Amino acid sequence: MVKEANHILLEIALPGFNREDIFITGYENILSVVVLRPGTGRPADRNDNLQKQRVKTYHQNFLLPANADGVFGSAIYKDGYLTIYIPTGQSCTYDAKTYLIIVY
Repeated sequence: MVKEANHILLEIALPGFNREDIFITGYENILSVVVLRPGTGRPADRNDNLQKQRVKTYHQNFLLPANADGVFGSAIYKDGYLTIYIPTGQSCTYDAKTYLIIVY
């Protein structure tokens, strides 16, 4: 996490995922990054044709400063790196407790 004068930058290496697999949510000053990717499964039993679906996941929480305004955050996933931009100010300008950041 890099704190600048008017924003916070987070850069996370997530190679091999798709943009659609990444979910960024926030609750007050906690930012959560969750990545879900369906994996290939193995048969539950040699006689069973049903496959168990395993899911590969990544989950990380970040504690943001009180003046971070996650509601106006943005995110880009490019070349295996997720970059999240969170503006900061004197105080949070929006009174939402929960928010979602779309990944482009």
